[in-house]
Amino acid sequence: MKTVAHNTAFLTGASIIQKALSFLYFIVLSRAFGASGIGAYTYALSFTTIFAIIVDGGVTPVLIREIAAHPAAAAHTLRRALQCKAILFFLALLAMLSVGFFLDAARTLWPLIAIAGVVMTFDSLNLTLYGVLRGFHTVQLESLGLLVAQTIAIIFGLCAVVFHAPIAIAIIGLGAASITNSLLSGRAVFKMLRTITQPVISKLTIKEFIREAIPFGLAGAFARGYSYLDALIIGEQVSVAAVGLYSIANKLTFAFQFVPLALSASLYPAFAKELSERTHETPEKLRGLWNNAQRYVIFVGTGIVVGLVVLAKNLLHLYGNSFGEAHIVLTILALSLVASFISYPTGALLNAAKLQHLQTTAMGVTFAINAILNLLLIPRVGIVGAACAAWIGNMCLASVGAYYAHQRVVKLPWVSFTKNLMIAVCAGICGAFVLYGLRVILPWMIAGIGGIIMYAALLIVFGGVSTAECKGLFARLLRI
Repeated sequence: MKTVAHNTAFLTGASIIQKALSFLYFIVLSRAFGASGIGAYTYALSFTTIFAIIVDGGVTPVLIREIAAHPAAAAHTLRRALQCKAILFFLALLAMLSVGFFLDAARTLWPLIAIAGVVMTFDSLNLTLYGVLRGFHTVQLESLGLLVAQTIAIIFGLCAVVFHAPIAIAIIGLGAASITNSLLSGRAVFKMLRTITQPVISKLTIKEFIREAIPFGLAGAFARGYSYLDALIIGEQVSVAAVGLYSIANKLTFAFQFVPLALSASLYPAFAKELSERTHETPEKLRGLWNNAQRYVIFVGTGIVVGLVVLAKNLLHLYGNSFGEAHIVLTILALSLVASFISYPTGALLNAAKLQHLQTTAMGVTFAINAILNLLLIPRVGIVGAACAAWIGNMCLASVGAYYAHQRVVKLPWVSFTKNLMIAVCAGICGAFVLYGLRVILPWMIAGIGGIIMYAALLIVFGGVSTAECKGLFARLLRI
């Protein structure tokens, strides 16, 4: 358990730093290249990212599991994984060429897509190599690799800005970062495999490897499709500049996904422990864990929503004056954030109960509804339609997942959940009015800090958080 906590701390810390650097870097790019340049950049990466899931095909999770269980067979398992990925790579390339032929935006931006395709190839290789290291419970190099890759990408991007080069240089920077990462991870894997003195042959054939990977691949495909399909439809039905406007609002909103992700990382083993022991107290403990997790994501998520909605125009102007018109999109996406957060504890509960196929089903249903809504709404109302589709999709994912968990795992405490949601809504509405008033008389960043303090105070007033919990939180912070 100490190793898990140690590794989680490494990866979480590196991810937070990487996201902070990426956030600042994207502001610089947006101000330099405007909506059209960022739209082209986002479209090319979105196009290749969708097909990147075919290249991985769920192979990496199987690789990690097999190496963790049979480390002596690591070399043979890696060979099997690379053989599978070679087959999947050609399938992905064929799919990219076939789909790109029918999309006007893809044909126009094919040089950027070609460069992004190289990035996709090396990213997939990195995923495999770091999967080997994860199988050996080693993530320090992966954490370093995140930061090194982000630094290289930033250097190339800044060069493009300073020397007024095309946006393609920024994508080339991502490719250089991926290649560097491949060299780092490949060297580490080579050293790791040389330490195995008595290697054995894995029993998994290529056919079995692919069969084991299919459920993971489907889940990844639904998640990627749900996250990136809207950008392709916007580029095709509206314009590449509209992709840029939508992508900024989307990035601002979902930059906060690390909140439920960090919670799920600790919640999943807690659920798994309770389900494995199976005492008469297990249902009540599961309900308590789920309810406390939901209370956390609802309260934190609502506070983030208030800040994003009230300060939408100020935040968008950080990226340049041309992005101000995306404030309606940012508002709608922000309102969908709480539903997105709510789905994470439920997903952790289903996975811990070994019902991951139901979580995959929920993701599949959500992806289908989201895709249909995007196809219907984007041609009619543009990027606002994409935001509405995302909002409905997040509601669907939270609802379907909760239904499965309630029916198949444990009866969920809906009364407590509804009470927490109502407290958050009341505190959020009052906090929004306070923040709006502060924004009129104070600089918006200072007003934002004041709004956070006021929202926290309102949670205490409405009974969402007790003073004892606040004292305990301050005590833990002082011990850090």
